[in-house]
Amino acid sequence: MNTITWKRVKGSIPNLYVAYNDAGEAIGMIDKPVDTRCSKNFWRMYTGVGAEAQFLGHAVSKKEAMNHVHWAVEMSNATVAVVG
Repeated sequence: MNTITWKRVKGSIPNLYVAYNDAGEAIGMIDKPVDTRCSKNFWRMYTGVGAEAQFLGHAVSKKEAMNHVHWAVEMSNATVAVVG
């Protein structure tokens, strides 16, 4: 299993974290819009970054969102062998 390092991006949208692999390449991201008095927002998860980012879904907590991105990246890099 590869190691993923998360870094917060400052000076951009609030609560934006980007995932980097061992080679230092950006492989995914999560963000959460700021909550207001009337609306509570979920974390949004993506594989890839920028224009190539693919939306994965929503998560309730930051840790859950990070885990979803981690496993989505792991599964996209998995090798499947058909035996038989």
